[in-house]
Amino acid sequence: MSKRWIAGAAIAWTLVAMAPAMARRQYSDAFFKLYQLDPQQGVFQGKACLVCHIDSANKARGWNQYGKDFAVALGDVVNTQDEARIVAALRKIEEKVSSVTKARYVDRIRQGAFPAGDP
Repeated sequence: MSKRWIAGAAIAWTLVAMAPAMARRQYSDAFFKLYQLDPQQGVFQGKACLVCHIDSANKARGWNQYGKDFAVALGDVVNTQDEARIVAALRKIEEKVSSVTKARYVDRIRQGAFPAGDP
């Protein structure tokens, strides 16, 4: 195998591995629409990505527990545009309890707080 082929394969693998961790606008939009929250107000202002991610400056770093639970609920679909499927996944995890706050995600959301706890 040539060095060029190996380098190309390494780059391709990195991009594939990162894809699931990148923020998806349709997921964020569905979250704020479903819970009737304004992403430009309160704790979410400038930090809407932190609903699911652990670092707003570097979303590829990964998900918080809410983001991980959402990904599991969504299933093996990557970057779906199906709003009904996204909402179903959000609804599916509402009753889960945050390991950080010991409160249900839906209760934290209704309080206008980040579901998994403060970033």
